[in-house]
Amino acid sequence: MAASMGGRLLLLMLLWKVSDGFSWGASLDDDLLLPYPALRARPARDCARVPVGSREHESWQPSPASPGARGPSVRTFVSHFAGRAVTGHLTRAAEPLRTFSVLEPGGLGGCASRRRATVEETVREAGCGVAQNGGFFRMDTGECLGNVVSDGRRVSSAGGLQNAQFGIRRDGTLVTG
Repeated sequence: MAASMGGRLLLLMLLWKVSDGFSWGASLDDDLLLPYPALRARPARDCARVPVGSREHESWQPSPASPGARGPSVRTFVSHFAGRAVTGHLTRAAEPLRTFSVLEPGGLGGCASRRRATVEETVREAGCGVAQNGGFFRMDTGECLGNVVSDGRRVSSAGGLQNAQFGIRRDGTLVTG
């Protein structure tokens, strides 16, 4: 009996060591984006340089602020793709020019210093009411990818390559593509 109890205890200790201890809290990497598998990479023609003349994008004028609108509205939805349920969030911001921001990871200088930070860490000082992770970065270096403009400053450039992105112009027009 004692031998089997000792064996179980040894097995439990081995599992604890292999699992590096059990963590019941949130991981610091819970909301970090992971790279797409290589099979999902886009063809080179989708990344045409701007001088080629292809500037595909869409833009929308913001809807007028609704009287009595109080901050953003967030809707959670579930879509089904190939038998898998995928959860998403749709956020509508009244007056996006005044209420919408793109923040660098971990705050000012995050792209230049290749800082990796959770959404929670990034928005803490900015005082955001709603935050969603939307940036792409290189997993091995933390480098921001694509064209990133934060607080009116270009903090990352795609070097003329088109890339899936979003933004807001000075006149409040929303742009994607």
